[in-house]
Amino acid sequence: MDPTLYRLALYAHILGMIAFFMALGVYAFGLVALRRAWRVEQVRAICGVIFLTDAIAVAGILLLAAAGLAMALTTWNVRTGWIAVASISFALVAPIGPLIVERRLHAIDAQARLIAEGAIPDALLRQIYDPLIGAGLTVMIAWLLGIVFLMTTKPLSITFPSQKAPPFRAGDAWPARSVVRPGGREQLPVGPLSGSLTPHPPLGPGWPLRRGEWQ
Repeated sequence: MDPTLYRLALYAHILGMIAFFMALGVYAFGLVALRRAWRVEQVRAICGVIFLTDAIAVAGILLLAAAGLAMALTTWNVRTGWIAVASISFALVAPIGPLIVERRLHAIDAQARLIAEGAIPDALLRQIYDPLIGAGLTVMIAWLLGIVFLMTTKPLSITFPSQKAPPFRAGDAWPARSVVRPGGREQLPVGPLSGSLTPHPPLGPGWPLRRGEWQ
């Protein structure tokens, strides 16, 4: 990928993450506000504010996934350790929002619209204090923070090989070693597994090497 396109994709990736976290923050503070509400009309108003971020959350997820996939396929490698772990983690955490958190909040809003204004009844209070809502939000935020940690530190930056490297056989040569000389860097070929050095062609003036010229 072109460096300019990569920077734009990285910007879009970070922007999508910010949008998703912003929506999660609204959901979390909205849940706190719901549990401090006293009247049904307050519940309706709070739910309305929470659901305003649904479009932002969806746009953030799509932007995050599209930009991340583009960078993984063109610049990185999908088999790189931290990319594989982050992708699988994101796929596992994504259904928690619509299936657990949002479904229950929409049920609270629908129930509040069926009830006359006044004090919150016990049935609606039980829905508001459903422990799965808070647990789902906590898991999502913690999981996404872990993904951000992987994206930032890249601790598993090892590409899983598609094929095993062939084993060494008798007579195979070791990789060439680097030799630093006053004129720059040269490669010194190394002989078979016996460990003998076979300098060819001659390295010219300055040979043999002095102590400290190996690297």
